[in-house]
Amino acid sequence: MKVGAAINRWFALVRAVFTKRALDAEFADELAHHLELQTEENIRLGMAPAEARRQAQLAIGGSEQLRELHRETRSLPWLEQSIQDVRYAVRMFRRERGFTVTALLILAVGIGLNTTVFSLVNTVLLRPLPFAEANRLVWITNADSPGANGALSAITSQIDTWEGLQATNHTLEQIEAYVPFSVKQTYRLTGGGGDPETIVSVDVSPGLFGLLGVKPVLGRLFLPEDAAKNAPNRTIITNELWRRRFGADSHIIGRSVQINGEPIEVVGVLPPADVFASVFFPAVRVDNYSPLPSDQYRTSGDAVFLIARTKPQVALTAVAADLKLAIARLKLQYPERLDSDRYEANVTTVHEWVTGSLKRPLLFLWVAAGLVLAIVGFNLGGLLLARGISRRKELALRCALGAARGRVVRQLLMEGLALVAAGSILGGLLAWGFIYFLSVHSSVEIPLLQTLRLDEAALGFTVLLCAATAVLCGAAPAWILTGGMDLQNSLNEAGRSSAGGRQRSLTRNTLVILEVALACVLAISAGLMLRSL
Repeated sequence: MKVGAAINRWFALVRAVFTKRALDAEFADELAHHLELQTEENIRLGMAPAEARRQAQLAIGGSEQLRELHRETRSLPWLEQSIQDVRYAVRMFRRERGFTVTALLILAVGIGLNTTVFSLVNTVLLRPLPFAEANRLVWITNADSPGANGALSAITSQIDTWEGLQATNHTLEQIEAYVPFSVKQTYRLTGGGGDPETIVSVDVSPGLFGLLGVKPVLGRLFLPEDAAKNAPNRTIITNELWRRRFGADSHIIGRSVQINGEPIEVVGVLPPADVFASVFFPAVRVDNYSPLPSDQYRTSGDAVFLIARTKPQVALTAVAADLKLAIARLKLQYPERLDSDRYEANVTTVHEWVTGSLKRPLLFLWVAAGLVLAIVGFNLGGLLLARGISRRKELALRCALGAARGRVVRQLLMEGLALVAAGSILGGLLAWGFIYFLSVHSSVEIPLLQTLRLDEAALGFTVLLCAATAVLCGAAPAWILTGGMDLQNSLNEAGRSSAGGRQRSLTRNTLVILEVALACVLAISAGLMLRSL
C-alpha cells in the first residue's frame, strides 16, 4: 500500500508540472474565496469594508508568496525549472540560427560516425556469430594461418581427410564441409518468367545448414541421399533469388528450374538473412546452394573447408590434440601422405577465423572515430564558450538580480544538453543512412556486413555518447563562465572587449591546442594504417 501511494503521489507531482495553468487558476479561485470569507467575517466584527479587506489580506499573507509555495508543494520544482530552461534554450537557438546549424552539423557528423563504427565493431567483433551454439563451432584447415584468404588450396582439405576425421575423432559431434571455389564459377538460370541471368552457386555438405542452425522458410534442407551418386539434381535457393526471380511464389517447392540447361528441383528456400554467405562469402551474392558430391571432388585435391561442432564441455586444446592423432592415423592409412606436412588439421574457433584479421583495423577505426568525437567536443566547447562570452553581461545581470550561480550553471548545461540531444537525433539518422548503405549497397569484403543494423546496443551507445558529449561540451564552458570568472565585473566591461581577458584567451588557446593535437594524432595514425594496409 505504501509503495502504491508513493507511486500515485509521484505521478500526481509529475502531472502537476504539465497542468500548471489549470492548477494556478484553481488555486487563485480558492484564494479569492478565502479572502472573501475573511473579509465578510471582518465586516461582521464591525470593520469598514476597505479595512476589512486589508486585514483579510494581511491575515492570509502575500498572494505571490502563497502561489509560489503552492507550486513547490504540488509539483517537482526541478522538473518545472528544467522545462523552463529547455524552452529558453530553444528560443535562444532559434534566434541564433547560424550557431545552431553549425553546432548541429558538427555533432551529427561526430555522433553519426561513432554510432556507425560501433555498430560495425559490435556486429563483427563483439556479438557471437549468428549460428546455433556458435561458441562450439570450430574451423579446421591444413595450414596454421587463421584468417588467410589468399591461397585457398593451401588451407583447404581433401574429401578423404574430411571423411577420415569424421570416422576417427573423439571430440567433435559433427564435421561438415563446403567448397569455397564454387563462387569462382557462374551458372545460367533460365525460366521463372524472366530473362536469363547469371547466378552464383555454392556446394555444401547436406548437414552444413543443420550444423549452423539455419532453418528454411519453405521446404527442407538437404538430406544425405541428395549428395549420393546419380541422385536427382536438387537445390536450395536464397530468399533474395526467390523474391527477385520467382515473385515469392509459395508453390516453388518441388518445381524444377533450368540451370545451365538442366532441370534442377527446388527443395528449400532460405530465410531472408543468408547468414552463411554473409559470414563466409562477404560481398558475394550467393543465389543458390547444391549438395556437395563427395565422389566428384575426391580426386580434386584440397577442395573443401571444414566446419565442426565440439562435444559439450570439450576445450579447443583437447580437440587439437585429438585431431593430431586422427591425422596420424590417416597418414598411416594413406602412405603417400606420410612425408607431406600439408595434410594437417589445425583447429581454431570459427569466430577467430572469421574476425581474426579484422580486429586491428576495426579497433583502430573505433579509436579514430573516438578521436573525431573528441575533436567535435572541443570544437563545440569552444563555440559554446565564445557564445557564452558574448552573453556575459546577460549572465552577470541575472546574478545581480538574485539568480543563484547554480541556477545559471544549470541553464547553461541545459542549453548544451538540448543542443547535444538534437545533434544526437540527427547523428542517429545519419548513422542509419550509413549503416543502410553499408549493408545493402556496399561491396566491402567484411563478414556479416549484410546483417549490419542499428540495434538496441547501437542506440544505447548513442545515448552514452550524447551524455558524454553534453558533459564535455557544456560543463567546462558553464563552469568557466560562471565559476571561473567574476561575473559582477562583466557589468563594468565594455562591449566585445570583454573577450580579451587573459583567462578567456588561455581557455580558447587550450581548446585549439587540444583540437590540433588530436587532429595530428589522427592524421598520422591514419597515414600509418593506410601504409600498413
